Amino acid sequence: MSGGALAAWLRSLVVIGARRPKAALAVALVIGIASLALLPSLRISTSRRDLVARDQPYQARLVAFHERFGYPDEPSLVVSGGTAEDRRAVVDALERELEKAALGGPVLGRITLEDVAELALVADPVAASRALGGDAEATASALGKGLPGLIDLTTARLEAGLEADTGSEAEARAGLAGIGATARALEEALEGAPLGATFGTTPPPGFDEGGYLVGSGEQHLVIALVPLESDEGAHVAPFVSKIRAARDAALAQANRPGVTADVTGLPAIVDDELRIVGHDLFLTGGASTLLILLVLWWAFRSLRQAMVSFLPLAFGTVVTFGIIRLTVGELNLITASFASVLLGLGDFGVHIQGRYGELLREGESPHDAMEKALLGAGPGLLVGTVTTAVAFFTTATTEFTAFAQLGFITGVGLTVMFLGTYLVIPAIVLLLFGDAPVSPPEVPGIGGIAKLVRRAPRALVAASLVITALLAFGIPGIRFEGRYFDFLPPDTESARGLTALERDPLTTPVVAHTPVASMAEARTLATALRALPEVASVDAPTDWLPPLDDPRRAALGALARIE
Repeated sequence: MSGGALAAWLRSLVVIGARRPKAALAVALVIGIASLALLPSLRISTSRRDLVARDQPYQARLVAFHERFGYPDEPSLVVSGGTAEDRRAVVDALERELEKAALGGPVLGRITLEDVAELALVADPVAASRALGGDAEATASALGKGLPGLIDLTTARLEAGLEADTGSEAEARAGLAGIGATARALEEALEGAPLGATFGTTPPPGFDEGGYLVGSGEQHLVIALVPLESDEGAHVAPFVSKIRAARDAALAQANRPGVTADVTGLPAIVDDELRIVGHDLFLTGGASTLLILLVLWWAFRSLRQAMVSFLPLAFGTVVTFGIIRLTVGELNLITASFASVLLGLGDFGVHIQGRYGELLREGESPHDAMEKALLGAGPGLLVGTVTTAVAFFTTATTEFTAFAQLGFITGVGLTVMFLGTYLVIPAIVLLLFGDAPVSPPEVPGIGGIAKLVRRAPRALVAASLVITALLAFGIPGIRFEGRYFDFLPPDTESARGLTALERDPLTTPVVAHTPVASMAEARTLATALRALPEVASVDAPTDWLPPLDDPRRAALGALARIE
């Protein structure tokens, strides 16, 4: 196609809204209605994992970890205020209420012997083997019943030992000694002795002498709940609502004034984010629409013309929502803000109507004025749209999925708004105003600005350069904030609780998970990590388990058939 033919084709395309206004308006209505039909199925994803492409190496490792070990981000309650006794009473009430809520998993606020009865065996499996006998099935069945089962098994073994008439006197003494040690440990635990004393070890950091999960300063207690398999708001919201309802009931039951229990953790944060984002999108969208209409009314001195100029913005936004549903599929916490960006960048109708008003004041007919306005403003608007859209499209190449999607959505949205302007503006103006159009007045203050530019162009350029240079000094001080926990206002319940946890090295949720192949490797790695100044604390399964030498391993295998 030659240059002249291409120019003629573009000219006919640009003025189609002026020459065939009814057809152009019909096309716009069909596209707009189809896009509106897709809106109910468009949702906002709150998943952190979807903010980065899953084929990115570090993200792929994280996803593989979740698939192997489960999703680790559990909801938590932070109990603060009052005395230590008050906080413990609230934790006890919370555990009861949360258990009744049937959340589908364990509620961990206090470690008791019933919770870790098996550790009594691992702490000294040789003595336990003598005390409890070598019947692995009976032992496993008893341990499955928790503390009552362990007591019953110990009693049965004692009775059997007293009735038996076999074995040497030394073996009998050793067996009775084992039974006695186990009985004393059970008695001490039932009387409230610290878990460390019960097992003959020191409880790991993060637990007080009563077995409660506690921060390093012991100013707050923590309750950890069963992790979810998803961080999506649709799954999280009912779960978090049940937790908060149980929390409210527990606080009323405990009746400890001054004690608070903030529900936090990623599920609670996701729930708060989804609620706030949904509310704020409606609020900011409405505020943007109202303010833009007010500015347009001020510029044109006509509500009708302000509405006409705003129609391409509404059309472009709705159609962009439909395109998102058909391509990306959903919005996330970052791309959800695209509407305000489009409303601020895509008001091309102002240029068309401004030029149209000038031509009318010069005596042009409505149809001729509209065609000339479209052709005159077209090249500048097209170049501006393309350059801006290309700038956004370049971000689509980044590995950070949220930014890539935002660039794609904004670039597409600007293109749609440009096309919508050339379809909707001429059709509405010519069909609505007919042969008696109202010429838009000149925007107040524009004449004065033009005179200033003509009188002192060099001074304005120099002032712009000076201001730019001064502000450029602040660029090195700009830093990137990579914390995705800061999406919420700091006074939100989940954000407030998270802040309390993060400030404590024992409870901070900002952790690195490291899979290991064996308990020995876990013990070695934990020791090495604790020696690093960059590491605040280390949690390892070996904290509760002593090293297993050959006699211990053999005794444990005899008890539970562990090879």
